[in-house]
Amino acid sequence: MAKNYHDDKNGIVGESIIIEIGESKFVRSKYYRIHKFEGVWTLDLVERSPERKILLFPIGKRNKTALKPLLKKQVLTNTTIYSDC
Repeated sequence: MAKNYHDDKNGIVGESIIIEIGESKFVRSKYYRIHKFEGVWTLDLVERSPERKILLFPIGKRNKTALKPLLKKQVLTNTTIYSDC
């Protein structure tokens, strides 16, 4: 069953965890507008474990200075990170 994010504020924890990171854009479709996609970019963290914990964080900018502090806060230093970048 899905758990509320605010109930678990520990982030990705554990020894030698492998996570996948990516970016997604959630948009609201507006059929009367052509080629304009307004939405929110998120940083996605997925834990490769039996629990498959998923964390989504809205981000304003998709650059190193915006993403690095968030990753440092949520991910342990000995974690292996897989990315499609």
